[in-house]
Amino acid sequence: MSMPVAKGDDSPDAEPLRARLRAMSDAELLAHGIAIRRAFDASVKAGALTEITPLREARWEWLRRREIRRNRQPS
Repeated sequence: MSMPVAKGDDSPDAEPLRARLRAMSDAELLAHGIAIRRAFDASVKAGALTEITPLREARWEWLRRREIRRNRQPS
């Protein structure tokens, strides 16, 4: 199964990943992002660069939620 290369990619696999991230609670999303980052860092150190898309998508989801919260707060 291939993963999308970047945010906004219309790959058939992009939306299921985003849907899973949207379904997570904030705590789950944060823990998921940390786990992905650790796995990515370990693979880079080992010399085997892995797919960065899940980490990128988790970051985009976190930023999306942050923007929604910011827009809800009264000025």
